[in-house]
Amino acid sequence: MGLQTCQNQMSLLAVGSGSRDMSIASFGIRRRLTEKLNEVGFQFRLRGDLIPWGVHFEELKQYKAEHDNFVIPRNHPRLGSWSVYQKAQYKHFAEGKKSTLDQFKVEKLISIGFLESEAAEPLDLRTTLTNTTSNL
Repeated sequence: MGLQTCQNQMSLLAVGSGSRDMSIASFGIRRRLTEKLNEVGFQFRLRGDLIPWGVHFEELKQYKAEHDNFVIPRNHPRLGSWSVYQKAQYKHFAEGKKSTLDQFKVEKLISIGFLESEAAEPLDLRTTLTNTTSNL
């Protein structure tokens, strides 16, 4: 059983754990699954233990200092998927779409050279439309 599968199963089991009508059978399954995960060294983490953006940012700066670049392998344990996600969110931000990044985070990522600054400002559709129509 892969790690992601275990995480998904634990998430599903955690969702049902608030029910007062929890059956003995579901408790037994949950206990056995927990025991199996403990046997293989699975580390449980509460949802509130998610790593804050600023911690990842500091790790990104450390990576740059050690490697002199931002070529982060996708399988890097902490920065692989996070760095890809930041770039995808930056694209949304630059296009004026919903994004988890705000101007402050974008400026921090630009300041260390992780993002290119050309599209740092979110698109202002009113200005874009005005400039487009005035050229017609």
